[in-house]
Amino acid sequence: MALDPTAFHLRYRRWQDLHRQAGAGRSYPHARRLPGLARPLGPAGRHTAENALALDLYSLGRFQEALAVLSPDNTSPPAGNLRQRLALLRHGAIPAGVQPGPAQAAYLAYLADQPRTCVQALARTQGGEADPAWLTVLGVWARARLGQKSDPGPGHQALASLRRPDSALAAQAEALHAEAAFHLGARWAVVWLDLALEQAERFGQHHMKARLLFLKAYALEAAGEPGEGARFRNLARCLAERQGAFLYLELFLTRR
Repeated sequence: MALDPTAFHLRYRRWQDLHRQAGAGRSYPHARRLPGLARPLGPAGRHTAENALALDLYSLGRFQEALAVLSPDNTSPPAGNLRQRLALLRHGAIPAGVQPGPAQAAYLAYLADQPRTCVQALARTQGGEADPAWLTVLGVWARARLGQKSDPGPGHQALASLRRPDSALAAQAEALHAEAAFHLGARWAVVWLDLALEQAERFGQHHMKARLLFLKAYALEAAGEPGEGARFRNLARCLAERQGAFLYLELFLTRR
């Protein structure tokens, strides 16, 4: 019996809505069905299905599974972006010869904790490449990481503008905002990190949790709670090891 191509498009549209509004935890059951429904649509349909499933797996912190989903002939931009992020998280570098676009380069610089590179990449971004509000929040993080205080208004406006159309992206933006607060005053940032962790859990953005837990550990220590700091550092280490986010072990485990 032939598969109905319409079923794929309906399921994919439902996946898109759930991924944006409720996060990967809710959209993943739909993403799992997409590869089977895409069979009659040829390589383009198969790649679209792979990208959706891989993105959900990445969001859920299942990095090795996300990489395995992407077939070798899938050279679409979403697949390339995911491969670059996964290579950086797992191996500390993206493949030689790869030239990410400016918005992707800015995010990779964030992952690698390289604020100057992030600022330089943001200066090269063009309209339509990524949500302007998301780029604004990346800029807030980069300036704070460099120790530069700035007007908090644009950052808060950007967060507010993301929450309604894309709750999952807003949860990621909350994490960047919490990190910015940490870099401007670690001992006062626990409340922001707690909010970011809650949003990451609620909207299935588990790929950010190890990083946030590491920063919470240092924030607790700065607030005079070394015992709790050590406990959260251990939680962060265990999660990063389980996910294969070895970059975070290098960046944050020995930080002082």
